[in-house]
Amino acid sequence: MADSQREARLDALKTCLQGITTGNGYALTVNEVRRGIHFEDDMSNRPALGFTNTKIRRGEFAGGVSGKYLEILIYGYVDVQPGDYDKLDDLIQAVEQRIMTAAAWSYYEWTDIKDYTVYEGGAHDQLGYFDMKVEVFYHHDWASP
Repeated sequence: MADSQREARLDALKTCLQGITTGNGYALTVNEVRRGIHFEDDMSNRPALGFTNTKIRRGEFAGGVSGKYLEILIYGYVDVQPGDYDKLDDLIQAVEQRIMTAAAWSYYEWTDIKDYTVYEGGAHDQLGYFDMKVEVFYHHDWASP
Protein backbone atom coordinates (compact mmCIF):
# COMPACT_ATOMS: atom_id res chain seq x y z
CA MET A 1 0.00 0.00 0.00
CA ALA A 2 1.36 3.41 -0.94
CA ASP A 3 2.20 5.97 1.72
CA SER A 4 -0.15 8.74 0.63
CA GLN A 5 1.45 11.37 2.87
CA ARG A 6 4.86 10.59 1.40
CA GLU A 7 3.48 10.68 -2.12
CA ALA A 8 1.68 13.96 -1.46
CA ARG A 9 4.90 15.62 -0.32
CA LEU A 10 6.87 14.33 -3.30
CA ASP A 11 4.17 15.51 -5.71
CA ALA A 12 4.15 18.90 -3.97
CA LEU A 13 7.94 19.10 -4.27
CA LYS A 14 7.76 18.57 -8.01
CA THR A 15 5.16 21.32 -8.34
CA CYS A 16 7.26 23.58 -6.11
CA LEU A 17 10.41 23.11 -8.19
CA GLN A 18 8.52 23.64 -11.45
CA GLY A 19 7.79 27.15 -10.18
CA ILE A 20 11.42 28.24 -10.54
CA THR A 21 10.95 30.67 -13.41
CA THR A 22 12.04 34.17 -14.26
CA GLY A 23 8.35 35.06 -14.16
CA ASN A 24 8.35 34.14 -10.46
CA GLY A 25 11.37 36.36 -9.81
CA TYR A 26 14.24 33.87 -10.11
CA ALA A 27 17.40 34.52 -12.11
CA LEU A 28 16.65 31.57 -14.40
CA THR A 29 13.87 29.25 -15.50
CA VAL A 30 14.09 25.53 -14.83
CA ASN A 31 13.11 23.79 -18.06
CA GLU A 32 12.56 20.32 -16.68
CA VAL A 33 11.82 18.65 -13.33
CA ARG A 34 11.84 14.86 -13.00
CA ARG A 35 11.36 12.43 -10.17
CA GLY A 36 13.80 9.53 -9.91
CA ILE A 37 17.44 9.20 -10.90
CA HIS A 38 18.19 10.76 -14.28
CA PHE A 39 21.70 11.40 -15.53
CA GLU A 40 22.76 14.51 -17.40
CA ASP A 41 22.39 12.81 -20.80
CA ASP A 42 18.71 12.21 -20.02
CA MET A 43 18.17 15.83 -19.04
CA SER A 44 19.55 17.88 -21.89
CA ASN A 45 16.85 20.58 -21.56
CA ARG A 46 18.82 22.49 -18.94
CA PRO A 47 18.64 23.99 -16.41
CA ALA A 48 17.03 20.83 -15.14
CA LEU A 49 16.21 19.42 -11.71
CA GLY A 50 15.54 15.95 -10.45
CA PHE A 51 14.79 14.49 -7.07
CA THR A 52 14.42 11.14 -5.40
CA ASN A 53 13.37 9.97 -1.95
CA THR A 54 16.47 8.09 -0.79
CA LYS A 55 15.49 7.17 2.76
CA ILE A 56 12.61 7.23 5.23
CA ARG A 57 13.18 7.09 8.95
CA ARG A 58 11.04 7.49 12.02
CA GLY A 59 11.89 10.15 14.52
CA GLU A 60 10.68 12.99 16.70
CA PHE A 61 10.21 16.60 15.82
CA ALA A 62 10.25 19.52 18.25
CA GLY A 63 7.84 19.02 21.13
CA GLY A 64 8.14 15.23 21.01
CA VAL A 65 5.84 14.80 18.00
CA SER A 66 6.46 11.41 16.39
CA GLY A 67 6.64 11.17 12.66
CA LYS A 68 8.73 10.30 9.65
CA TYR A 69 11.62 12.00 7.95
CA LEU A 70 11.87 11.78 4.19
CA GLU A 71 15.46 12.11 3.06
CA ILE A 72 15.31 13.57 -0.43
CA LEU A 73 18.13 14.15 -2.85
CA ILE A 74 17.52 17.12 -5.14
CA TYR A 75 19.97 17.44 -8.00
CA GLY A 76 20.39 20.00 -10.72
CA TYR A 77 22.18 20.31 -14.04
CA VAL A 78 23.09 23.52 -15.81
CA ASP A 79 25.39 24.41 -18.70
CA VAL A 80 28.38 26.47 -17.59
CA GLN A 81 31.31 28.17 -19.25
CA PRO A 82 34.73 27.52 -17.70
CA GLY A 83 35.30 30.11 -15.01
CA ASP A 84 31.69 31.35 -15.03
CA TYR A 85 29.58 29.51 -12.47
CA ASP A 86 26.82 32.11 -12.06
CA LYS A 87 24.14 29.86 -13.56
CA LEU A 88 25.09 27.03 -11.21
CA ASP A 89 24.99 29.38 -8.22
CA ASP A 90 21.67 30.82 -9.42
CA LEU A 91 20.17 27.33 -9.68
CA ILE A 92 21.30 26.31 -6.20
CA GLN A 93 20.04 29.58 -4.71
CA ALA A 94 16.70 29.27 -6.51
CA VAL A 95 16.09 25.75 -5.19
CA GLU A 96 17.02 26.76 -1.66
CA GLN A 97 14.81 29.86 -1.79
CA ARG A 98 11.90 28.00 -3.33
CA ILE A 99 11.74 25.19 -0.77
CA MET A 100 12.07 27.63 2.11
CA THR A 101 9.25 29.94 0.95
CA ALA A 102 5.83 29.35 2.49
CA ALA A 103 3.87 30.34 -0.61
CA ALA A 104 5.82 27.90 -2.79
CA TRP A 105 6.30 24.94 -0.45
CA SER A 106 3.76 24.49 2.31
CA TYR A 107 6.08 22.07 4.14
CA TYR A 108 8.90 24.61 4.49
CA GLU A 109 8.63 24.69 8.31
CA TRP A 110 9.36 20.95 8.38
CA THR A 111 12.13 21.08 5.79
CA ASP A 112 15.82 21.06 6.61
CA ILE A 113 18.52 21.51 3.97
CA LYS A 114 21.39 19.30 5.09
CA ASP A 115 24.28 19.65 2.66
CA TYR A 116 25.39 20.03 -0.95
CA THR A 117 27.83 18.42 -3.30
CA VAL A 118 28.81 20.73 -6.16
CA TYR A 119 30.65 20.03 -9.42
CA GLU A 120 31.67 23.13 -11.37
CA GLY A 121 32.78 21.51 -14.61
CA GLY A 122 36.18 22.00 -16.13
CA ALA A 123 38.08 23.27 -19.14
CA HIS A 124 36.37 20.85 -21.53
CA ASP A 125 33.37 19.94 -19.40
CA GLN A 126 30.66 22.56 -19.65
CA LEU A 127 28.26 20.89 -17.23
CA GLY A 128 27.76 22.10 -13.70
CA TYR A 129 25.68 20.15 -11.24
CA PHE A 130 24.83 19.81 -7.59
CA ASP A 131 23.23 17.36 -5.20
CA MET A 132 21.30 18.79 -2.25
CA LYS A 133 20.25 16.58 0.63
CA VAL A 134 16.98 17.67 2.21
CA GLU A 135 14.93 16.21 5.06
CA VAL A 136 11.19 16.74 5.30
CA PHE A 137 9.40 15.78 8.51
CA TYR A 138 5.75 14.83 8.65
CA HIS A 139 3.46 13.65 11.39
CA HIS A 140 2.25 10.19 10.60
CA ASP A 141 -0.92 8.44 11.71
CA TRP A 142 0.59 5.07 12.60
CA ALA A 143 -2.75 3.32 12.07
CA SER A 144 -2.62 3.93 8.35
CA PRO A 145 0.15 4.54 5.84
